[in-house]
Amino acid sequence: MSPRKVIIGQPVNKPTPPQAGISFARFLTISTMNGLVCACYQSATNPLGRARNSIVQEALKTDATHLCFVDSDMIIHPGALTGLLNRNVDVVSALYFTRTPPHTPVVFHDGTKPHEPWIGYKPGLSKVWVIGMGFALVRLDVFRRMSQKYGDEKWFTFDNDEGEDVNFCRRCHEMAIPVFLDANVKCGHVAEVVIGEEHFRWHQQGQSFAI
Repeated sequence: MSPRKVIIGQPVNKPTPPQAGISFARFLTISTMNGLVCACYQSATNPLGRARNSIVQEALKTDATHLCFVDSDMIIHPGALTGLLNRNVDVVSALYFTRTPPHTPVVFHDGTKPHEPWIGYKPGLSKVWVIGMGFALVRLDVFRRMSQKYGDEKWFTFDNDEGEDVNFCRRCHEMAIPVFLDANVKCGHVAEVVIGEEHFRWHQQGQSFAI
């Protein structure tokens, strides 16, 4: 198997919480020292979809094999990138939760509308309909193939009030590229506190959790 070379892509179009900045620096340092990360591209462009597109454009100029999006409000375990890489799939996200109550998983299991978060997610790797891009790994060849099919570089766009991640995943499904969630790799999401799985569980049990 050829060496895996990952580019980290981070949109930074909003203030970075201190906890997330420290976590990202630690994650990036350890991943680089372990020989996984070859570069980091950040973009302050607005809107978010345009920032992601500009990061993809820069990544495609390199000989990297993967692009890992890391949003600037995420708490990442240093081994998270290795966990996603070891799945050896084209598109995969870690498990994380919305910053606002009821703190549901940022993942949709099917394409029905209105989109409902998949609260019944299972441990391990699951094929899903839509993932969030807060911490997601994509083979760069997916973006190349997508440009060839659609004749553009609009990998991430907003359409019909849906997020840029929804439209990226829709194109993946149209191209028969499976999209996965790895619920064994979990990330925190910084609100006024770091939102994790326990906040989602509290709301499912009908209990409030002060933020």
